[in-house]
Amino acid sequence: MIDYWEALGRLAYEKGLYAEFEKVLLYEFKRAFPPNGTIPWVNVTKKDITETGLDIPKHVYQRVQQFLGPILAEQHVSVFVAGELIWTFSDERARKGFEEMNAIVSQAPPELFSPSTSYFIALGILLVDGNFRRDVMKSADGGAALLPRLTDPQRKQLEAVLHHPGFKKALNMLTLIWDEGCNDDLICRVEYRHPLAANAAPKKHSPAPPAPPATYGASASPSTP
Repeated sequence: MIDYWEALGRLAYEKGLYAEFEKVLLYEFKRAFPPNGTIPWVNVTKKDITETGLDIPKHVYQRVQQFLGPILAEQHVSVFVAGELIWTFSDERARKGFEEMNAIVSQAPPELFSPSTSYFIALGILLVDGNFRRDVMKSADGGAALLPRLTDPQRKQLEAVLHHPGFKKALNMLTLIWDEGCNDDLICRVEYRHPLAANAAPKKHSPAPPAPPATYGASASPSTP
């Protein structure tokens, strides 16, 4: 998940990078999905595993990997992370929240110059991990023990982000999409369908009915299971 945290951190920090990423996604969404903007949900059974997932074409994953890979420290974006980013930013509410987050991060003092990879990873974690975020906000040392690889200016800037009056509102836009089930501990991946839930079941059992479609239009579905 480090590539996910780093990608989110870089996208939240660099407004121009996020704007280009959004253009790439919206272009690919229009090419890959129906005119009404839905990402189809499918159920696939392989061996004794039934998986519910988003039917995202392989080329959309690859386009995200091609765009973000050269930017990240390890020069690679996993298939899982590409799927999480596609899912997240397929929802207009998440895109709007991230645009607001861009403004908050860019305004938070002190101004940073060439932040470290550790800074971007920390920013990404603070966006997705509510427990860690609360621990940092409550820490008496400004997060020094929890974020030991960061410089004092980087920690102070993240503290300013967390206490910005608009942070909670922007974050709420994102948490409409994320929930506790959004993690990398799922059972398997069937072809290129991004897993939302997977349940071990005897082969004789029929797959459950598909969930309502996700959408990149104005009326998005609720957060992933």
